[in-house]
Amino acid sequence: MTYFLFDQASQQLNLLLVAQRSMIIISGFAIALSTFYSTHTKEYYYLKYIIPGLLLYSVILGIKSTIDFHNYFNDIEDDALDNDDKKLVDSWKQWEYFNYPIIILIILISLIFIKNEILNKK
Repeated sequence: MTYFLFDQASQQLNLLLVAQRSMIIISGFAIALSTFYSTHTKEYYYLKYIIPGLLLYSVILGIKSTIDFHNYFNDIEDDALDNDDKKLVDSWKQWEYFNYPIIILIILISLIFIKNEILNKK
């Protein structure tokens, strides 16, 4: 693998991991806000709309970064790579599968929050 291609691939992997970290931090912040909201419902009524927005943003960030990462490594496979480079690319491609369970978990948390706080009128 040429140095330029290796450098681009490592930047894509770094981008995926940074986006994954951001996704976890944003969803964690939204969960913390939901805990705060459950004890201060009347004073901060607008949080019930901000929290799902943050969770949705987190999911979109995760999906977008995973799709970009997947597309980049599919484009690399079209290049003429030797066996060692193909093994390295295959190894890096496995990182995208770590985002899917986190995205699913955030979606489930979002649905539970929406069901409990928005759909159930108190």
